[in-house]
Amino acid sequence: MPRRVTIKTRELGQLDVLLIREAAGQWEPEWEPLRETSVAGLMTRVARSVIEEALRGYSWPLVQLLGLPPAGALRKLSPEAKACSQRRSCRLWRAEDCQPKAKALPWCFQPDTLPLKAAEAVQLWREGVYLIVTLEDACRLDL
Repeated sequence: MPRRVTIKTRELGQLDVLLIREAAGQWEPEWEPLRETSVAGLMTRVARSVIEEALRGYSWPLVQLLGLPPAGALRKLSPEAKACSQRRSCRLWRAEDCQPKAKALPWCFQPDTLPLKAAEAVQLWREGVYLIVTLEDACRLDL
């Protein structure tokens, strides 16, 4: 189950973050449909130990690995993710409003050719939330 947390950093202030766990090459079941899409390429991937350190107050490694801010992810969305799949049948559809960066984005926005979960990712980025996939740490032998 993904966890939404706030991480305090000295470098960037407070960060709103949604942590999505990856184990054995699979994401959490509700986010798994996005794993092989263009949206997944815009998410930050970080080792779990880096997140644990950031939660304890040592945020520098996380800040170095963050990648795109949420607003940058919205700008980098692929053309099909910027178009609403409901545009032909929706009564609310207006070209200037039915885009991820529009101020008056309707609640029914659904990126074209992408799973339903992509709409949630777009909404979270609009709220300024970083989407971070946490990876299992490699086993280490300290001798």
